[in-house]
Amino acid sequence: MHNIVLKNIFSGPTLTGSLDLSDILKFDLELMYSRHQDDLGNKVRGLVGKGLLESSFGRAILPYLALKYFLRITKIYYFAEGEKKNDNFIVFLSYSRQHSKLMMPYIDVLTKNGYRILMVMIMTRMETCIHSLPKSLRTSINRLQTGMSWQFYNTNYHMNNIDVVLDEISKRMKVTSCNWLPRPSLNTHSMKSILFGKVLWKILFAEFLLQTFQSIFNSLGYPKSIIICHDRQIFGRVISLYATRHAIPTLLLQHGLFMSKKAIPEFFADILAERIGVWGDTSKRIFVQNTKKPVKIIGSAFYKEWYKYYKDLNLSSREKSGKTLNILFLMHPPYDREINQAFLNFSTCLHERNIANRKIKCAFKIHRNALANFRDLLNISLNRMRVIGENEELLNLLMEYDIVITYPSTGILDACVSGRVPLIYVPNLKKDEYLLGLQELSFVDSNNLLEHVYRLCHSRQMKEMLKHQVHNYLCENLDLGMDPYEKFIEFLS
Repeated sequence: MHNIVLKNIFSGPTLTGSLDLSDILKFDLELMYSRHQDDLGNKVRGLVGKGLLESSFGRAILPYLALKYFLRITKIYYFAEGEKKNDNFIVFLSYSRQHSKLMMPYIDVLTKNGYRILMVMIMTRMETCIHSLPKSLRTSINRLQTGMSWQFYNTNYHMNNIDVVLDEISKRMKVTSCNWLPRPSLNTHSMKSILFGKVLWKILFAEFLLQTFQSIFNSLGYPKSIIICHDRQIFGRVISLYATRHAIPTLLLQHGLFMSKKAIPEFFADILAERIGVWGDTSKRIFVQNTKKPVKIIGSAFYKEWYKYYKDLNLSSREKSGKTLNILFLMHPPYDREINQAFLNFSTCLHERNIANRKIKCAFKIHRNALANFRDLLNISLNRMRVIGENEELLNLLMEYDIVITYPSTGILDACVSGRVPLIYVPNLKKDEYLLGLQELSFVDSNNLLEHVYRLCHSRQMKEMLKHQVHNYLCENLDLGMDPYEKFIEFLS
């Protein structure tokens, strides 16, 4: 699908550094379509984008509106102790809280070891990132934040190239119908909404990001490496393409677990990073099987710090004193509508039921962007269940809960790190090798879920056996024996 769209609209126009738009958007466009919802917000954005692009006045002010928004959502931090310029200059690019929180422990240690660090954060904030860390790290990271400077907003952004790109795209988008889209899998209205409402703005942000990096590198010199967590979506990909043009190594950090074989071919297609750092044996095996890039197990400093934090707690203290059985449901993105609806049904079945002299209390952790599902939130509130916002770090919350209910996702790892038992909703209950020994914790419906909860509450032996399986799963997916900081510095070399 995306090849047809790229061919008709985006082949030819280039951004700063002569980067072709069709190459930059190679994967992002299809990802946006697969997750697109025809809600009011997307319709409004699409209409605004269309109106601006199709009038000469709108096209004149569009880049300035986009620049103002780009500067508002982009935070740039620079830290250098001692000598201001040295060869150990590393750039981190993050465009989600998940990326930032995984990077921050490394940044803290690198600065203490004399590295110059540039941290570029898009659509996420340092304060939220710090709140995601265990208390043992927050003081140190606060010191880091105080010492960092924001000094690169004086970039002189050039609009000439943007005007040329917008003119070219405008000509190609002026079609009365999208007859070149394959049918029936695509919807013309949805496709245009994506192009005008999302892709157009992302192209402008990508151009401003390129100009920002070029201005910074003119001042500080080119970095030794650029660290990213994803090089398929537009921000990671545009910087990876830029880095390749300038012979700068791009290093990819694992930021989640693989939970589905069908996602693997898509994820591994055309990885640009020079080297890949993963958390444990399972991920290394998957990467080695699917890419020719060098792969190294480096663990995860973020998860290792949280594992130590929970290990130091008396994990059984809440169980002994608690009169409630607290269950946390992890909501999924709004495009996973069926999963979220199933979770609402399960919670209704469990909430305020008495098991082993303990009353069940259910709560929901909202996924990023899931606030668009107002009807879901209303249903949860009417049933007097707690709703936890997306900015609350999951590992900060799990000490209050006994059981975590999730669809196959990295939330399983969070539960394992905290010593909690995950119950995993797998509607078809396929024996997926990526769940390893956790099949006994998988369920297909509300009756099956109730059986699991009863077993956990009534059988101490069963609970201990399942916790042993959880620990084995954790060790397969996260190497807890190594020093992740030492391995990361080796990874940079």
